[in-house]
Amino acid sequence: MAPRHAVHAPAARRSSRRPPRLVAPMYCSSAPSFGTAHPTDQRLGERARGAPVAHKVRQKELTMDVVATFERVLDRTNEVVDRVEPDQLSNPTPCTQWDVRAVINHITGGATMFAECVEQGSVPDARLGELMGGDNLGDDFKGRYRAASDRARATFAMPGALDKMVKLPFGEMPAGVALNIAIMDVMTHATDIAKATGQNIYDEEILTIALDVGHQLITDDFRKPGIFDAEQPADPNASAADKLQAFAGRKV
Repeated sequence: MAPRHAVHAPAARRSSRRPPRLVAPMYCSSAPSFGTAHPTDQRLGERARGAPVAHKVRQKELTMDVVATFERVLDRTNEVVDRVEPDQLSNPTPCTQWDVRAVINHITGGATMFAECVEQGSVPDARLGELMGGDNLGDDFKGRYRAASDRARATFAMPGALDKMVKLPFGEMPAGVALNIAIMDVMTHATDIAKATGQNIYDEEILTIALDVGHQLITDDFRKPGIFDAEQPADPNASAADKLQAFAGRKV
């Protein structure tokens, strides 16, 4: 299918400071995996707890503030969601368990979960079940996603937010580490939605950063069906979106 829309990249913000290591898993599974600690979740949490607070992310020679990186991910994702037509919500996606609406529902619940974790330190199990297993969109999928992403954006930008300890389904960690998880998760799902609706994301830089984040954490022992499927082959000359998809276990 030829792309119907193009999402373009803004100029990158640069910094000369060297970033610390970062971590980030990505999920494409049924909602209960967020409410129940999967063995893979537990290992990710253990590894995350030992990681430094990631105030910076690095992709080759590029260094970007992690909050600015997250905001850029949200900008690209909002652009993709805004261009989804209502009759495309039932389209299948590369995340084969979910259609377009389900993917948007997931990232909407996820954005709210991350925001509430930073605001409160943790999310009660009942609330987590609502966010990860319920309907977060109602009859306004664009408005609900934008509101959730705006809340997450504002929460992580608060002074001192990155140093707070938060409890997520896969472990306790500094919010700065959790933010890197969100970068990988949201950017991957943005490509799911884009591919399912005939869009392209031309911000190769942010796509490559998300892939770099994944490579810093996801090893073969973390890959389980429904959590991290086996990495798929991708042509060396493939787009950054296809390489990210292949790394996340999608066939390209």
